[in-house]
Amino acid sequence: GPRDADPIRLRRCRLVSAAREGHLSKCLRVIELARLANDSHAEAWPHFLAAFALLVTGDPSGAMSHADEMLRLAERLRDQGLLALACCANVAISLQKCDWISARDFADRGLAADPRFSWILGMRVAVETQVGDAAQAEVYMERLIDVMKTTAPGAIVEYHSPAWVIPATTLVTGDDSRLELAEEAAQAVLSSPSCTPRLALLRFGQALISVHRNDAKSAERDYSYLLAFSEVMPEGEPLCQVGPCVSRTLGLLSHTMGDLDQAVEHFEDSLALCRPAGFRPESAWTCSDYAETLSKRDDEGDRAKAMSLLDESLTIPTELSIRPLMERVLDRQKILYRRKVVKGVYNRLLTVSIVPLPHLQPVTTRTAD
Repeated sequence: GPRDADPIRLRRCRLVSAAREGHLSKCLRVIELARLANDSHAEAWPHFLAAFALLVTGDPSGAMSHADEMLRLAERLRDQGLLALACCANVAISLQKCDWISARDFADRGLAADPRFSWILGMRVAVETQVGDAAQAEVYMERLIDVMKTTAPGAIVEYHSPAWVIPATTLVTGDDSRLELAEEAAQAVLSSPSCTPRLALLRFGQALISVHRNDAKSAERDYSYLLAFSEVMPEGEPLCQVGPCVSRTLGLLSHTMGDLDQAVEHFEDSLALCRPAGFRPESAWTCSDYAETLSKRDDEGDRAKAMSLLDESLTIPTELSIRPLMERVLDRQKILYRRKVVKGVYNRLLTVSIVPLPHLQPVTTRTAD
């Protein structure tokens, strides 16, 4: 039956929804208590968590209200640490809305407050990578790596940020020269005695490496980790906004594993989140990856749907100047078109009637009566 009718999936979705609603309600309760106590410092952090809780569930407007309030509190308190966090939340929201100018402005402001803030450095890499400015992306990637190399290893943001950002960048650019460094960073986090179950679930980077290397066995392992992550997703994780969303990542892993039907289901989940929320860049990338899966599966109707998805995917980066995606979609459209032409010619050849030529007709010999 259809995936939506799966009772296990429905139960899982209800649990995830309840967990997220519970997390948000706790944030709102802490904000209320902090206001009653007139404690602005205590009020700021739950605004940060609430902003990301709303963002990952497809409510960027609600997220923005909390990010704005945190920014107001940080400015009033003149607290540089809180100001950097508030800017981080605003960068993440701007990224999803494809507002490159605001994303850069908030990133610059946040890095002025804390030049070594890995979350913001990683997001700035994501901004420049999306718009195709390789030189600027390299500047911030070097800064991100320098922060890691000048910090003692451990289960800390200075290490799990590069472990995530580097593979997410590779997914867009194809440059895999730093993947070993990303794996070393991930190992530093996962092998640390202070690594929490929450951090252990943050294996997006490793999953994207498996996708890039087309490693089906590793993809199957990573899929099981990320499926668990999707069920107990920790809210307030800024790096969720740097790479693919959970559903698209699960779709990419499924494609790598060769389970194309499962990949289709996850890409549908990704579009169900991104389209209504207005997450246009992620929606466009999902359409592109989804089209590739349909093209490979090639069931009845898949080719037409793949072309439709590529048309949608091309419209968004053309409007929003996402040059790497634009180039990828155009390449995939050419491949699909060539396949369509070749298949059409082949089918026409099959339907041509074979007419015997006169000089090859068998000769009948008549005998005299």
